[in-house]
Amino acid sequence: MTDEEHEEPASQTPEIVPSGSTEPPRVAFTLQGAVASSDHSHFHHHVFRHRTESQDKPVRFKDSRANEQAEKLREKLRERQLSGAAQNDAPETILVPCHGTCKFKQGSGEAGASEDTEVFDDDADEILQQLLSNITSLSVGSISGDSAVVSWDELDIEGCVYSLNLTTGRNTSVTEEVETPHILSDLVPGTQYSVCVNAVCGSITGAASSPQEFTTLSTSPSKPQPPRPGGATKSSLNVKWNTAANNGCAITHYILYWDEGGGGWRELVRCYERQYKITGLKPGTEYNFSVSAVNEMGESERSETGTCRTGFGVPNPPTCIYLGQASETSLTICWSPPNDNGGAEVTGYNVEQETEYGFISVYDGELQECHIPNLTRSTRYKFRVYSGNVAGESKPSAVVMFTTRAGLPNPPVRVRVEGKERSDSAIIAWEPPVLEGEQQILRYNLKLNTVTGSDSTANRANGDVLEFHTTDDTKILINSLLPGTLYRILVTVVTAGGEGPPSNPFNFKTRPVSPSAPAPPSLRTKPSPYSLNLLWGPPSYTGGSVITRYTLEIFRDDWLQLYTGTETSFLVTELTPGKSYRFRLRCHNCAGASLYSNTVNFVTAPAPPLAPQPPVITSKGPYAAIIAWPETSTNGAPITSYSVDMCLLGDTFAEVYNDKETECVVRNLNPGSTYYCIVKANSVVGQSVPSEVAVYHSPPAPPEPPTKIHLVESSDSSLKISWDPPSSPGADILHYNVCFNNGPASKCVENEFYIEGLNSETQYKVRVQAVNSVGSGQFSSAKVVVTGTPLPPALTGPILLSSRGHNFLKVGWTSVRSVKSYLLERASAESDDFISVYEGNKPQVKISKLSANTDYRIRVCGVNNAGTGPWLLASFSTDSIPPPPITKVYKSIKENQLTISWQVKDKLQEEELFQILHSTDGDTFTPIYEGLDRNFTTSLLPETTYSFKVRVKRDSTDPPEYGPFSQTLLVKLKPPPLERKESERETKLVEREIESSGTFEDSHVVVFILLAMCLPAVLTVVYFIYF
Repeated sequence: MTDEEHEEPASQTPEIVPSGSTEPPRVAFTLQGAVASSDHSHFHHHVFRHRTESQDKPVRFKDSRANEQAEKLREKLRERQLSGAAQNDAPETILVPCHGTCKFKQGSGEAGASEDTEVFDDDADEILQQLLSNITSLSVGSISGDSAVVSWDELDIEGCVYSLNLTTGRNTSVTEEVETPHILSDLVPGTQYSVCVNAVCGSITGAASSPQEFTTLSTSPSKPQPPRPGGATKSSLNVKWNTAANNGCAITHYILYWDEGGGGWRELVRCYERQYKITGLKPGTEYNFSVSAVNEMGESERSETGTCRTGFGVPNPPTCIYLGQASETSLTICWSPPNDNGGAEVTGYNVEQETEYGFISVYDGELQECHIPNLTRSTRYKFRVYSGNVAGESKPSAVVMFTTRAGLPNPPVRVRVEGKERSDSAIIAWEPPVLEGEQQILRYNLKLNTVTGSDSTANRANGDVLEFHTTDDTKILINSLLPGTLYRILVTVVTAGGEGPPSNPFNFKTRPVSPSAPAPPSLRTKPSPYSLNLLWGPPSYTGGSVITRYTLEIFRDDWLQLYTGTETSFLVTELTPGKSYRFRLRCHNCAGASLYSNTVNFVTAPAPPLAPQPPVITSKGPYAAIIAWPETSTNGAPITSYSVDMCLLGDTFAEVYNDKETECVVRNLNPGSTYYCIVKANSVVGQSVPSEVAVYHSPPAPPEPPTKIHLVESSDSSLKISWDPPSSPGADILHYNVCFNNGPASKCVENEFYIEGLNSETQYKVRVQAVNSVGSGQFSSAKVVVTGTPLPPALTGPILLSSRGHNFLKVGWTSVRSVKSYLLERASAESDDFISVYEGNKPQVKISKLSANTDYRIRVCGVNNAGTGPWLLASFSTDSIPPPPITKVYKSIKENQLTISWQVKDKLQEEELFQILHSTDGDTFTPIYEGLDRNFTTSLLPETTYSFKVRVKRDSTDPPEYGPFSQTLLVKLKPPPLERKESERETKLVEREIESSGTFEDSHVVVFILLAMCLPAVLTVVYFIYF
């Protein structure tokens, strides 16, 4: 909507379109100075659906004014719907949207009978456009390589349709009237797309939704086009193909497959280029090809089959047609094969000669020359030649012309060199021949060739014509000749009849000159420390003569000749490593010596240093020495370090020093030993030869302290100790000094010592010192030894059995004050192997984990640090296993019948049965049942309290053994109802009498009576709990 549309018109006259018209409603306005008629395609009847409270909330706008207008529009629509439902005969309502105003037209539908009622404000179109611009939740899902699903929330506007804009790069496609969800198909794999949606209602189009970008998945390349021939010969094919779509992932290479015919498809090549040349094929043969593209996602589908064929065509015309021989009456024509035979072998040639009737064939054959006789002397003839193969005949060659010979003149005579011998020129002269008739010499032709061989034996020209000269005189000066070169001259006479035969060959040689300076010598091999192998070549110019010798010189304060001879290499020896030397070279021929070459310098390779002089070893005591030596020659490479190796007699050398200094101190030597020492110099090139061996005798040293002092035996008054003899380098041990508790030392020769008269259980510190001829060594570290303890005394009295069971024995004995610990052992009656079961300070022990009904021997003694005392022996037996206990007891009462049932922990053994005891007073229990059944039934008397207990009885022993009682079962039958009431009444009377008496003594008696009645039951419960 433009600014002009918002301006207030000067005058306007509405025109109402009749309701029966097929055109949509429209209003025409007449403006001042102009008439504006609204585009009827812009005005449509828009109806907004009403939303109930249960539906989603209406669309909201950021602009509050737009929200108010949208709400007013919905309210008017709801009122209109309500009024239309109440008045079925109401006049027709027509919604007429205008450029600035939307109005309802009410009336019968006839023009001029309506009354304007304004419903919407001036911004109705803008509000509708804002409603259409509120598309939310646009999303893209189910993305694959060539498709995706686009979905969005539909607007609640009747008549609203959607258009979808899909953009990739600069290309945009629009799809009209789509629904959500919408499937995008035929997408390009691995491509980024942007999609947005517009809502359209009539001619009003909302703003596009926020674009949603997505990228299709990359896939393997698309199927390529079939391969095609790019060129063919009879034995090769150049196959080409177009680029395949990579589908989002770069193509790494192509795979070309082929079928040679009947052999099936197979892979031919993998390449990145889009063409490939196959050679070694059969002419005129068809080959099938297929290609596939490969990227990181995989291989594409193979293309359709492309067929290529090797072939052949007609050959090109023959080349290089020339006159082989001419005579006065015949011509011999020669030619070369065509440069392209068309893929097939040339089978023949056809030669045509021009006549007055045109070109006619004079030769048809396989040879590359033909002889044409019967021609006229000194006549020009025209010819052309064809070549042919199985494909046909070529085009004709270019027309060539040849002439038959006239009478030829004789050759010149007395060819010679005039004047003195020169190095670069010569004057050649000759005598003219005698001509027949009136022939005139037109000119002389000279052909100059180089010749191999000497002057006397040269009879063969070397190669083609070197120079061609023409003159009309009988002599000629030829310049630019090479010195020392043998030439051959042939002279012919040219007349009107043609060129005559050449003269006899004439050989001459130019004077040689000195050769040019040779190139400086080079190294034939890598330099060695003491020699250089030099190599050189001949000079670029020999001066026309053979090089007779070479001279090699070296500079040593002055230039000295090293070599002269014909060889081109020389080994220079007796050189110094790592030193630079300068050389020069010259060569000689028969004319003299050349200039010297440029000088060249070569450096000999460095060598390992020379062997150092023998080292000088100075003693620094029995354990160290100083080793020194003078510096040695480096041989071209700096000395990086010196290595000193030492060893004892019979051992291998070991490195003791590696550094740049020429002196070192070696420590930790063995006293009184002979050492051998060598020195080696090191550089980046390598290690020198070892020096001569130096011998060193280390002085002896006092002995080392003795080690591993241990107690051999001890008693309560004596000790015997020993130790390992220490090292005494260079001298034997004379004796040992043994010192107890820092007392005076005692001497002994052997490495053990016995001492008596000591106190019992006393600690002593022992130190030992070794002595040799050099002196006394250091004392050993103090060793603590202890004198022994007396054995404990014998125990008094027997071993007593305090209690026993089927798996234990509890024994005791009389304690002895001087014994601090006891040791108890047991063994079965059948075994003599005693097992220790207790060691402690208590005089009683419970021995557990024994076998039932078994005899055991028990012994006990006192223990101290000195050992064990005398044993005290006894024998005892364990009890048998008691019968199993009753775990649970149950009762069941029916009238005056009581049924008792129970459960036992373990299964009954032989001669075991159940026993039930009962009591009516709670004190005396009598058996009432013995048997194997696990239930028992008996009759009860009313108002009588019964107590029942169950246990297991074993009859195999004498007397019988009984298991523990079960829990006491108390049973009392209730009295009849009448008796119960009387009993209750009597109880109440007793209570009243007690209350009325009010004396402490009577109440006290009642309490004692009640306690006496409960005492049996309490005792029974206590018995079962603790016993």
